[in-house]
Amino acid sequence: MTQSSTNTNNRKKAPSANLYTRAEAIKKLHLPKSTFHDYVTMGKIRKIVPPGKKEGYYDKKEIDELSNAMQLFILQYTSETSKFSVATEGDIAGIYDVIASLWGRAVSIPIELRKSWYQKNPFIDYVVKQQDIIVGYLNIQPFKPDTLKLMMEGKKRGWEIKPDDIYTFEPGNSYDCFIGLAVRQDIPNHKTYGMRLIMGFYHVLADFAHRGIKIRKLCATSDRPDGMKLCEDLGFIKYPPAEGSTFNRYELDLETSEAMFAKKYQEAIKEHETTNPEAK
Repeated sequence: MTQSSTNTNNRKKAPSANLYTRAEAIKKLHLPKSTFHDYVTMGKIRKIVPPGKKEGYYDKKEIDELSNAMQLFILQYTSETSKFSVATEGDIAGIYDVIASLWGRAVSIPIELRKSWYQKNPFIDYVVKQQDIIVGYLNIQPFKPDTLKLMMEGKKRGWEIKPDDIYTFEPGNSYDCFIGLAVRQDIPNHKTYGMRLIMGFYHVLADFAHRGIKIRKLCATSDRPDGMKLCEDLGFIKYPPAEGSTFNRYELDLETSEAMFAKKYQEAIKEHETTNPEAK
């Protein structure tokens, strides 16, 4: 009986999409339960009890703003080095928040959808963390040809991607990949985190090369000045937006480009082929 009651409570949801349950608010704020209770008692966190309800709920906007303020305070005064790593399911909520901070929640990839991507290919997202807070992420998707074409033309968006649109990275195969990068702009030194992502990305590509996973081409789209400049700085070739789209298109042929980023990747491929002649 006790176990059944506990499971029921865990499944309880807020009566409105604009509210968090107590458990959801605590998780969002990364606070101990006792501290959260103290903040509610002191009035620092507003508790809402809807008519006819006994339990209290918490305004989602207020909790999100408090969470953001707490993260900014930590990031402003931290002296720890940022960390780059492959993303796991536990990082998906943080990736969602990064995207939402730039473009809004309406265009953020639903958490469950991104989980389904990871089940198909667990090596498509990479994050930079500071004090365990995700400050930026990079996405490299080995799309099937038709999906890649639609993405480049702006006829398909990220939230429409299904697991069947994505290949699994496998040694001995070659892929054309669609990439995206995002860094929170409301934090100190955000450009430094962007460079940390780029450095980490090179190591990911080198690791792919050493595992016999070849990336033929990187593709991207952007309508933001910082995104367009980054593509051009890395040696991507710029193409005008497709008809009906406002996004410039960018491609980097990793097999033939003379850009420094591509040359480094080509060196990693040659190193792999030298030690593994059968991989040529």
